[in-house]
Amino acid sequence: GVPGTVANGDAGAVTTPMFGWRDLSLGSTASDILGVPVVVDNDVNTLAIWQHLHGAARDVENFLTVTIGRGIGLGVHLDGAVRRGRGGAGELGHTLAVLDGPLCECGRRGCLEAIAADPAMVGQARDRGLLEADGGIDDLRRLAEDSAEAAAVFATAGAHLGRAVANLVNLLAPEAIVVAGEGVAAWPLLAEGFVPAFDAGVLDVHADTTVIVEPWADDAWAQGAAALVLGWVL
Repeated sequence: GVPGTVANGDAGAVTTPMFGWRDLSLGSTASDILGVPVVVDNDVNTLAIWQHLHGAARDVENFLTVTIGRGIGLGVHLDGAVRRGRGGAGELGHTLAVLDGPLCECGRRGCLEAIAADPAMVGQARDRGLLEADGGIDDLRRLAEDSAEAAAVFATAGAHLGRAVANLVNLLAPEAIVVAGEGVAAWPLLAEGFVPAFDAGVLDVHADTTVIVEPWADDAWAQGAAALVLGWVL
């Protein structure tokens, strides 16, 4: 399970701005080195499979997995299966949030990830003099406990995220949204903006959509990768 898009086929060609990879044949390369078959997919897709098999979305046929933290990802699980399109479905972080907004690592401006992901919030806090140059997301989260200005950074990011997820609900009509990733450590702060923006953006017919915030541990990525194989077997 890797961030970015994965082209269909045994080669498992990965393109991800996060690592600077473009059409890297990760699947076939890893298979040659390890001497075993290797299956590659987007890491949020694999996490969605795990959620359906053993997690918060167990037995839920229609749900979305939204991951927050270093990036913003999306796994689309509809009618009982992950939907990949041509291998690039789920790039929520690279949907337009603000016209002519901040530069994103993908090379475009105004992406949701460039506004609401952890590095974006840290950058905003540094620009406002709230954090030193070596300050990180953990420092910002601690600062937000006593600083309204720091808390507002999270609330604004949460509002952008809430609007984006509301749009997804209106478009795809899932039963539930599972929010996961290392960024959930700041969920109480993000929720200040997310909840009102989400509630205002969702159509009345979808108002009963459940938002589930999963407690996070990094081994969930490994569970997702394992679930990719289990999903094929089962």
